[in-house]
Amino acid sequence: MWPNPPVDLNLVLLPALVLGAAFGAFRVVRLVGWRGKGWLATYAALGLLGALSLITEWRHGGLVTLGAWMALLVGPALANVQLRRSTERGDHDRALFWSRVGSILHPLDGTREVHAILRAVRLADAGDSDEWQDILRKVEASKSPVAVNARLQRLQLTGQWSELRAWLEGLDPKVRDGNSALVTNWVRAAGEQGEPEVMLQRYAHAIALPGVHQVRPILETVQLETAAFTGQLETVERVMRNTHLSAELQAMWRAMALASSGRPDESQAILHDLTRSPRALVRRAAERRLARLPPAVEPTQLSDGARAILTELQATVRESEQVGQLVRPARRETPATWALLAMLTVVYLAQVLLHATDDPEAFVLLGAVVTPIGHPDFAWWRILTASWLHVGALHLSANLLGLYIFGRFVEASLSSGRAVVIYLAGGVLAMLFALLVMTWTRDRPELLVGASGSVMALVGAGVWTLWASWRRLPGPQTRARALEVAMIVAFQAVVDMVTPQVSFLAHFGGAVAGFGLAAALNRWA
Repeated sequence: MWPNPPVDLNLVLLPALVLGAAFGAFRVVRLVGWRGKGWLATYAALGLLGALSLITEWRHGGLVTLGAWMALLVGPALANVQLRRSTERGDHDRALFWSRVGSILHPLDGTREVHAILRAVRLADAGDSDEWQDILRKVEASKSPVAVNARLQRLQLTGQWSELRAWLEGLDPKVRDGNSALVTNWVRAAGEQGEPEVMLQRYAHAIALPGVHQVRPILETVQLETAAFTGQLETVERVMRNTHLSAELQAMWRAMALASSGRPDESQAILHDLTRSPRALVRRAAERRLARLPPAVEPTQLSDGARAILTELQATVRESEQVGQLVRPARRETPATWALLAMLTVVYLAQVLLHATDDPEAFVLLGAVVTPIGHPDFAWWRILTASWLHVGALHLSANLLGLYIFGRFVEASLSSGRAVVIYLAGGVLAMLFALLVMTWTRDRPELLVGASGSVMALVGAGVWTLWASWRRLPGPQTRARALEVAMIVAFQAVVDMVTPQVSFLAHFGGAVAGFGLAAALNRWA
């Protein structure tokens, strides 16, 4: 009945995966340079697999390439996130588990040696023997990319900050700046040595490095260190609210901030409590701190340049906190998004029960938009219902992912009510725009279904939100997030243009509508 070609998964998946591989390789080079050779090789292999599948028109190329993406990129990325969080909490057993998973999925770039380093840290924290130092020295002597990290860990755990500082200062700046662990400890070493002026200068250097503002753990680490050793207790508390640090580590940083702000008695009270910790590393660190508290830092005694950096640090932390609350809102703060996710899922399950996931006649009965306007099955009410229907699980999954990412962001930024208005009204306007243009330019009957117009309305609203935030509080964090959203929009536009089954018109109309609705709702409020 309908001349629309069936959805070809290769045409949907492969262009997106090839472009994603190119973007991923660019991001690796930007963040760590050519040091991430393993990740670059992985992206290159996936891009080549996708391109060859497109050229040869391999029937299962899209699904195979997607599976390779999940196994070689998504899996290791999720493992690294869990590894970082477990390490921050001091949960060594879980950190070792995720490290092992990551080293199996991505056995390059020194991931196996990272597992050995974590095992050494667990032994050190147990306080049973000095075997951990032997493990770290063995990794140091290897040719692994993380050999320098092993030496860094050994000097840090034994409190040899003078030796660590001398070693870091003797490294090639390109090597030091290309390794996040080295550069953050290079900043911290000056604070440990009681030189706040030097530390602030190094902090300014560190946050100016490419990609630092796009990798939150690195930014949070250098902010926390600098704020603690310059006596900025309020800033320390702000940073720690966005981390997964254990209660003991938070107490340690709080004690450093209290001592640096001229409140040694309160600092010592916290450190005395930490000397009774069951963790050997925490006990030893607390004992070293009690033996040598950092000196009090009086901002009026700092140079004008150092005070300016300190003011910038406070502003950057406030911006980071604001962006973090928007990018990673709590579930209770985004009820509308979760409700929309549930509703779309329920509607699709109903489609499955009715065997209406790929039948054009069933879509017409359920409320798909039929073009052109003069078609016998056309009805204006369909622009209200079409966005709730989906052609298959892949179509639904893509829209659920977009709704999860941008719906939570927009809802946390603007409010639940405005997010719902933008989603519903943006979807209607997107369908209407696509319908009018297709009626004007095409004669053959076609169907329009899917929530992508509504999702793109949320993307447009997100762009407006970031733009408005940048105007109110200009900063690198907001600029980095705006760049990421812009690249997503550009990526989506390219995929739309090369995939005939995807409505570029609905996506474009939704994005423009969302931007305009967000601006109008904010102005009206």
